[in-house]
Amino acid sequence: MLPYQRTIQQITLLPWEKLDEKGFLSLMVLSAFNALEFAASLRIAISLYPKDKDLAEMARGELQTNNLAFGDYKKRGDHAEFLWHFIEKHQLECLVDKEVFAIGKKYTEAVNRLPKSLRAMSIFSREDVLSPIFARIIQSMPYKTPPLKAYEYYLRRHIYLDSSAGGHRDLTSNFALSNVLGRFYRIRLQAYQALFKHFSIATK
Repeated sequence: MLPYQRTIQQITLLPWEKLDEKGFLSLMVLSAFNALEFAASLRIAISLYPKDKDLAEMARGELQTNNLAFGDYKKRGDHAEFLWHFIEKHQLECLVDKEVFAIGKKYTEAVNRLPKSLRAMSIFSREDVLSPIFARIIQSMPYKTPPLKAYEYYLRRHIYLDSSAGGHRDLTSNFALSNVLGRFYRIRLQAYQALFKHFSIATK
């Protein structure tokens, strides 16, 4: 197992089941920041590899797309817009502590400082590794409130889009990955650890 893969394993094995309802709502907010960063990093990848047809097809399934539809969300947009729609609809800015939004902003700022080549590589790796993490979160989340139903749909839909035959994982599998990815995944892990620390949940 490569060093960056060990970091991914740490993320997968985080104690998601110890989060309460407010914790999962907070995780939804952090995921929305992740999704905004993903869209920005994907656009960087497209700019670096403008002639790659598979990447272009993958991007069409992530950016300005209509492949997410749940409740009153039935429009074309980036996947991040889906989460922010329900965050605003259910007024999570009032239900989730402001410190969680600060964690999301800190994550975004840290990733923004990474080289463009690394941000692009992170996109190619995520299409392969996020599905098991999303599956663990779903398995650990017993709450069925309206915003969390939307969040569960978002996670399940991404597992399908990434892992199905000919899906986003297959479309980005031709890109080489290296241990430099450790820089990105450490930032991701640190954001999740900050969230757990906020709820006084040990992660080791």
